Amino acid sequence: MNTPLSISVIVPTLGKSSVLHALLKSLSEQKTEAPFEVLLIDNSQDPEVAKNLKSVCSVFSLNLKQIVIESKGVNEARNVGIKESQSNLLLFIDDDSWLNDRYLLQKHIQLHLKNENYFAIGGNYVLEKDAGFLDQCYQDIQMRWLYQGVVNLESNQSKYLIGGHFSAKKELLTRFSLQFDPVIKYGGSELSLFNQAFKQNLFMRLENLSLVHVPHVSLKGLIKKLYKQGQGKAYLNDDDGSSSQHSALVEGVSLAKRSFLYFLNLVFWFGFYQQKNKGLLIIRHIFKDFFGNIQLKRFQTLKKIEDQLEQKKNRGDRL
Repeated sequence: MNTPLSISVIVPTLGKSSVLHALLKSLSEQKTEAPFEVLLIDNSQDPEVAKNLKSVCSVFSLNLKQIVIESKGVNEARNVGIKESQSNLLLFIDDDSWLNDRYLLQKHIQLHLKNENYFAIGGNYVLEKDAGFLDQCYQDIQMRWLYQGVVNLESNQSKYLIGGHFSAKKELLTRFSLQFDPVIKYGGSELSLFNQAFKQNLFMRLENLSLVHVPHVSLKGLIKKLYKQGQGKAYLNDDDGSSSQHSALVEGVSLAKRSFLYFLNLVFWFGFYQQKNKGLLIIRHIFKDFFGNIQLKRFQTLKKIEDQLEQKKNRGDRL
């Protein structure tokens, strides 16, 4: 009789990631109390890539299944992984990441065992020590977005998680007819599934779990990625852009980085408005941000003066 699998790790890939070898190596070093499987979903539509992936996979002692599909799109690959998985617990990881914690899989397993009412548990990303400036900027954007999704600070309940690092119960995916939307070809492709789950009151929680993300983004690639993520947001809801993060006012960040983050913020919202055929609204958005930043800066200045006066009063100094 076969031992039940503890977790199925689903990894979509186009076969181009230089980090894939490190990911498979880190998976082979995982410490779990029961066997697990890895499903590598190749949606490159390239026979040469499939051949190379087979060669890479043969190096590692893993219960690994390479699945070739005939359509592109990370969501299509994830849905095939769900269908082909043999465990009730599924962990979704992107191919530009690797696990720096040998007990990460076991931690996901234990959290689900202790909390049977959880639908999904997510973690965050950390960068390698020598990560470049562009990777750091993209990390800042992703993590700020991730933590904005937390709706209950005591329980860490969240509206959404990162698609490249979360685990979910297959039984609940099936019962509530949840799947990744294969139509979405934009950034933030997993948000549709999380929106469906949140509307059906399924519990999602952000935990202090990390894996290493190695995006290696170029300037052109980062701009394209943010633009597509803006398009994805427009596809999913009717937000008017009022949730702009005023990224230029992030504390503890250099002026150059704040300016660049603000530029990327505008790229995101330009993609959003373009998808809605309202590209000129980006001008209104810029003015809203400008005056919003002035008001926020004024509030911060007044608050600082108020705190200084209060400190002097408490010390008995003359005002």
